[in-house]
Amino acid sequence: MILYVLLGKADESMKRIGILGMLLMSMIFTCCTAWADGGNAYAVVHNPDAADRLNLRAAPNKEAESLGKYYNGVGVQILEELNNGWVRVRIGNRGVAEGYMMKAYLQYDNTQAIATAMPTYTSTSSAWELYQSRDVNGAYDMYGYGETVTLLGFTSKWWHVQIREYTGFVPADASVLDQRTGNYYDGYATAQVHNPISTDRLNLRAEKTANSASLGKYYNGCMVAIVQKGNDGWSRVRIGNLEGYMKNQFLDFNAPKDQQTELLPKVTIQNPNGQGANLRRQASTRVNAVALYPNGTQVRVLGIAGEWCHVLIDGEIGFMMTQYLVPRLSFESTR
Repeated sequence: MILYVLLGKADESMKRIGILGMLLMSMIFTCCTAWADGGNAYAVVHNPDAADRLNLRAAPNKEAESLGKYYNGVGVQILEELNNGWVRVRIGNRGVAEGYMMKAYLQYDNTQAIATAMPTYTSTSSAWELYQSRDVNGAYDMYGYGETVTLLGFTSKWWHVQIREYTGFVPADASVLDQRTGNYYDGYATAQVHNPISTDRLNLRAEKTANSASLGKYYNGCMVAIVQKGNDGWSRVRIGNLEGYMKNQFLDFNAPKDQQTELLPKVTIQNPNGQGANLRRQASTRVNAVALYPNGTQVRVLGIAGEWCHVLIDGEIGFMMTQYLVPRLSFESTR
């Protein structure tokens, strides 16, 4: 879907004008939320590498502190144009971020459709805070379970998000959002891990290099969503809520979509304390459990990352602690 987000004042009459204007501008743009501002121009983040994000800087230079990395399709309000290729911008209406972006990565008109790269999440907590600034002691609005939340940009500590017609901030470790909205692979081409050495596993890398950190080692048969297929031998992929890079030569791009095979190892939950094992969206005990499965439940393993197994169970993808699964699987792999 093509998503176009405009930012500015939250005045109701101006919102109606902004929405009407967007509909007239182009049939290929879908206006998710529009905040029109009477005197300011607007633009949209347009990075040639759709899998990359554009930095919002504290000053108009590449060495300045990053105030957030923003996805393609995010609308920005232009506050000032500088002579050095930078512009001062505002992002959001209630929870606002201001700073500098490189003009070369912004599109000022609708002559080219921009496919959004903004992830969509669903809130999983019955009561959570959307902050109006990056301050847990500051003002906030309360929201509940099942809200659709769009991630505009992020830092290591905060997510800048949009919910309904408002923007705001959520702590990055709040664990109140779940990226699954229906099928994990909806809207994506897919591939399947296909390693010639069937006993080996394929690394999911943090960067497009064999020397970067491994986020997990994945078994033959594991289905991955293709976020971006590269011409440099690497593809950016998503497995559940986890994204990283895999080597193209070890992926089967013609495998049937949305089909996990019997190649995936099967393990059984066995907690000595008799409490079963929690399924979590991330490999951390700080993240709320999605469900608790009893001892004796069989689980398919997609991959393994140290103390955690990335698993498939009842159509859900998540993480379980390796110590509660038998037989114990090894983390060693070379690819």
